[in-house]
Amino acid sequence: MKVNEYLTFAEIVEDNDEYSQYKINCQDSYGYMTLFEILPGLQIIFNDFQCDVSPESKEFPNKQYLEINHCLHGRFECVFEENRYGYLGEGDVSMNDWSIDRKVSSFPLGYYYGIEILIDIDQVSQSSFFEQFHIDVLALFEKVRKNHKLIIVRSTERIQHIYWEMYHVWDRMSKDYLKLKVAELLFFLQDATFEMIDERHYYTKQQIQIVKQVKKYLSQNYQEKYKIQELADYFHINVITLRKCFKDIYGKPIYQWHKEYRLEKARRLLLETDLSIITIATQIGYTNPSKFSSAFQSHFHYTPLLYRKAHKP
Repeated sequence: MKVNEYLTFAEIVEDNDEYSQYKINCQDSYGYMTLFEILPGLQIIFNDFQCDVSPESKEFPNKQYLEINHCLHGRFECVFEENRYGYLGEGDVSMNDWSIDRKVSSFPLGYYYGIEILIDIDQVSQSSFFEQFHIDVLALFEKVRKNHKLIIVRSTERIQHIYWEMYHVWDRMSKDYLKLKVAELLFFLQDATFEMIDERHYYTKQQIQIVKQVKKYLSQNYQEKYKIQELADYFHINVITLRKCFKDIYGKPIYQWHKEYRLEKARRLLLETDLSIITIATQIGYTNPSKFSSAFQSHFHYTPLLYRKAHKP
């Protein structure tokens, strides 16, 4: 199966014997999907999005697909049916039937990086590869279907250990190596303790919409300083509700989200422009370049200058 058979907004960037890469044009920005097909019917996709709204295909194949997602950076929100909200935070894993009824999908933090494993159940079930590890892919898929087609496994040390090398050991990214990593993951998921999706019934739809308006305002005016009481007064919401609802939706307190959002903007400017460090610091609202450098290093473990040298193409 080709990715762009159903993702009509996907534009091929590179296609070779090892992998295929696609650029995804989102409503407000862009993203990249890098695909490795490691077995017939089994794909690993590295997702890197810099946008708020997640693109969704409205066409699904007449087949059974199990989709497994791991979030490394960012956050994913999906609204199902009426008022069921599913949140995938950093380190979490979700499993779902690919045909699940998704109303709206988004990246609340404005960026998302993670791994997606897409399994054609019928095709993979015919392979003998997973049998040697005593893995029953069809049984795992049925367990997901019985749980409203979605299961979320919250972050654990074991999950991070399994995924760590997928992200970081690029020189070992052979198909055989990736097969073993997927087998290790599926073996773990067979016996993992599962959690139902989060349901935000204790917030009204209006409260959630207001908090998202607050986040939109902050992302559009990220250089400005603010006080939470001023935001609450301006958007006509209780301060305590604003604090709690914001953290539940975006996974972080307002102040932390705002700081990291600004630093993420700086990171993109370092990679995509030749602006000086001082200019970038000023653009994201830091009047003191030393404080900007210190904050950047604390978050990304590099000084801005070293980050640019190490990561800019």
